[in-house]
Amino acid sequence: MRRVRLERYAPEILQPYEGEYTCAELGVRYRLSAENGVLHLQRTPHDQPAQVYPFTEDAFRTSIGEIRLQFAKDGSVKGFVLHSWGVIGLKFKKRMSS
Repeated sequence: MRRVRLERYAPEILQPYEGEYTCAELGVRYRLSAENGVLHLQRTPHDQPAQVYPFTEDAFRTSIGEIRLQFAKDGSVKGFVLHSWGVIGLKFKKRMSS
């Protein structure tokens, strides 16, 4: 892994990360979205989106912990794993658009 120091990315880099992610274990949905080259995490429709800070090429820091992206064999984002206070390895699956 290579450490990343950028806080802004080109839109075409962030676009594959955007979408709705579900955690079957908790029964919740989180949304990753990009605006002006910055990735944001929104936990509920009523929450203010929180900035997601890149740490390595596939890991990001957030106000709730660390998100580590998971990729399919074709290179697409298939989900992420959340490591938070007292919680390690909580899996979220990316919901495919219909």
